[in-house]
Amino acid sequence: FGGAPTGAITLRDCLLQYYEQEELSGGDKYKCDHCKQHHDSIKKLSLIQPPEVMTVHIKRFKYDAFFGNNTGSKLTDSVEFPMTDLNVRQFTKPSEKYREEQATTIYDLFALVEHRGNLSGGHYVGYVQHEGSWFECDDTRISPVSAEFVSKVEAYILFYRLRCPRARVEERENILGMVE
Repeated sequence: FGGAPTGAITLRDCLLQYYEQEELSGGDKYKCDHCKQHHDSIKKLSLIQPPEVMTVHIKRFKYDAFFGNNTGSKLTDSVEFPMTDLNVRQFTKPSEKYREEQATTIYDLFALVEHRGNLSGGHYVGYVQHEGSWFECDDTRISPVSAEFVSKVEAYILFYRLRCPRARVEERENILGMVE
């Protein structure tokens, strides 16, 4: 992830907060399906098997429904995200079925969506990497852009591809098995 300037929000910070263990108590107690009672509990999320494509939605809109006053705003805070080498290993808890030693947890960005505008209106623009080059896709116009430009976009949705998908690992193992 690299070091971010003081006060900057990073995708790593967002993932750490999302996967953080959460205590459920008071009005948030967990209702047991078996005994139908509410109990203090702990909620912990983890990836059992890293997906081949990981989609990350960055919260860009905030709604306030206080005393019937439905207002909202767009969150424009800069979120720094890695273009390559996003490692999610610390958020995984592999199952027995999915052997950890076979697992790769490194992702590379291959596309993202940006929302230009505000809460009441705007426009979506896509960026996609093809054969090592980045392109901006804006309605019917497709233009080349630099990786540096893409890294500074106010991302709304990020699309990461697993560096060595399981299908490729299995295919390689099958080919090697045939050679032996």
